[in-house]
Amino acid sequence: MKSILFLVLIGLVWPSYLLALPNFERTPEEDAMCKIYLREYDVSKIPNVRDRGHMHHYCDCLRFTNRAHKFPRSDKRFTNNINEALDGCNYVIKKVSEQFYMLPDVYVARGKAHAAAKKDSLALQDFLKALQLNQGFEPAYIELIKYYRKAGDKKTALMYATEGLKHNPDSRPLKRRLERLGGTAGSDKDDE
Repeated sequence: MKSILFLVLIGLVWPSYLLALPNFERTPEEDAMCKIYLREYDVSKIPNVRDRGHMHHYCDCLRFTNRAHKFPRSDKRFTNNINEALDGCNYVIKKVSEQFYMLPDVYVARGKAHAAAKKDSLALQDFLKALQLNQGFEPAYIELIKYYRKAGDKKTALMYATEGLKHNPDSRPLKRRLERLGGTAGSDKDDE
């Protein structure tokens, strides 16, 4: 009798546990996203074959972050997908050379995963690390602007928009953010 009760309880708990685990198989859409993104960077031309061999983990970071956004933060599936995303980025950061040209991308992706998980200080560290690796890295400026706007620090957001445009003067996303903040191209002043 006890064994039947145990099996019934396992049957009730086990399926909900399985639903919370992320599916590692790529969907056709995720596969296409990774191929397009990596083709944009032409990973076949990465001189260090060791670095190139780890990029599928970067795609895991991107796809699991995207999957997490399909669920509320309180859902186990959100947490599990974000953890898988962070694992993918952490793997790449640990394994590639420090000179790897896509490392700023990986730090921004990890920062976005941290931001989704409400780990804002870790997200900020990653966005700043991306800029440390590449001072002109537009995606890092965009994420820093979002971060400081969300924090209510318009002055710092404006400073990153202005600084980003110094490195990327033709960037429409940075110009748009600068305008939303009340600044003008070439201006370091805040209109508060």
